[in-house]
Amino acid sequence: MFAALVTIWTKQVTEEPIKGDGVFIVVVAVNLLHHGAFSREADNPDLLTMYREPLPVFATAGATALTDMAFGPAHPSAYETGPRARWLKLQNVLWLALLCGAAFAITFRITRSVAFAALTGVLSYAVFLYPALRYSGVDSLGTEISAAALLMLASSSYALAATQGKRAAFCAAGVLFGVLALIKASTLYIALVLAVLLLAFSLVRRTRPFEAVVSNTFVFIASMAVIVAPWMVRNWIQFDTFALAERGGLALNHRALFNDVNAVEYRGLFYVWAPSPLRDFTGRLLGFTSEDLRAGGRLSRLDARVLAPENRAAVRAGRPQDATSIMAQSNAELARIRQAFIAQGYGQRAWVAADTHLRKRAVERMLNNPRGMLAVSLATAWRGGVLLLPLFAVAFVFAWRARRPDLFAFCLPAFGFTVFYILFSHFEPRYGAPMTPIALLACVVVLHRYFSALRDRLGARQAVFAAAHERKVPMRGALP
Repeated sequence: MFAALVTIWTKQVTEEPIKGDGVFIVVVAVNLLHHGAFSREADNPDLLTMYREPLPVFATAGATALTDMAFGPAHPSAYETGPRARWLKLQNVLWLALLCGAAFAITFRITRSVAFAALTGVLSYAVFLYPALRYSGVDSLGTEISAAALLMLASSSYALAATQGKRAAFCAAGVLFGVLALIKASTLYIALVLAVLLLAFSLVRRTRPFEAVVSNTFVFIASMAVIVAPWMVRNWIQFDTFALAERGGLALNHRALFNDVNAVEYRGLFYVWAPSPLRDFTGRLLGFTSEDLRAGGRLSRLDARVLAPENRAAVRAGRPQDATSIMAQSNAELARIRQAFIAQGYGQRAWVAADTHLRKRAVERMLNNPRGMLAVSLATAWRGGVLLLPLFAVAFVFAWRARRPDLFAFCLPAFGFTVFYILFSHFEPRYGAPMTPIALLACVVVLHRYFSALRDRLGARQAVFAAAHERKVPMRGALP
């Protein structure tokens, strides 16, 4: 079955153009390999960047080296489509193999059932067939598949650390969360909360002395720090910041602006952000149609088309007042601040300085509107957590009733990511892709438990029926 899946994945990778965030990854990876510079400019590799996390770029640089062996070096644009693009995207086969293999192994360890383990492996792959993940699926260069694989491994190590208390598990969990932070920078914040919970979890269980618990928690944090520190130091030297990536300000500003929508737009969020199968029904229920998203419509500011002609011009000019959507307004605001820093002579540091400035403003804006933040959190939960939250609820209730702290701890990191995105982002559906395989795995474990209980109950009934039948019907040859 695994060979069949690998064959399917390989055939799904085509020569179609790389789109979305993958274009940036390609340019930086090619510049890193050909010029030794982590640069976002195809024609100016001396202009360094920290716009994205480094691990996807490093992995793509490795794939670029193999591509160059087959086709020879070329301009970064040549890797965005055609056979070179396919070679770069084939790395997804390796990430999927790691993800599905880990899901299979974890499920089998819990259930001892090959069938249920295989089901989890297939479901982990099926997550990335969802149409909304077209820029994060198998035929793309998104970061969701690699993040899902690392999160699966990190969560497993975290569960072992929480329930068994072995120092090796704490170290492995720290290393894996550190590697994951080099794919998704938000991991750093979530992992610090997980460290506190790990400490509390160990103290409540009282399986080890207090000194050992504190020591193990320190090992978890230190192991993670060893992984992320080199990149943070690099960013401090180049850009005067220890941040892992510079996009945090833009993402927070998106959310801060959504927190300020009016009453009609707030209702419209539940229509615009509804899952595709439910959008028409939600629109009828709330009184909205696609016409409301057009220019001048009641929900025109919620239109996600950031690159519409008028919005593209507004972003280039750094004029948020000319943008017709919230997303474009946020991007234009960042461009305006960046242009101001460039005029002040910040050079290549203008991008980071602008994002840092925008992040501070966005945090202040969110703190000044806590009601709006909490209200919009319901909409973001509807957008990105409509599947995840029920799945986690099933897993946590089962873990509590069945006294399975390992399953609870296993789901905790993914649940932490879900809550983080609900509170501090606009939670695009692709954001939830790395957490979904873990939620599905937990529910497969629940399904196996109840399936086994049902099978045992039916077996017991059959045994009772057979015993009763033997008492009524004498064996052949027996005396009357």
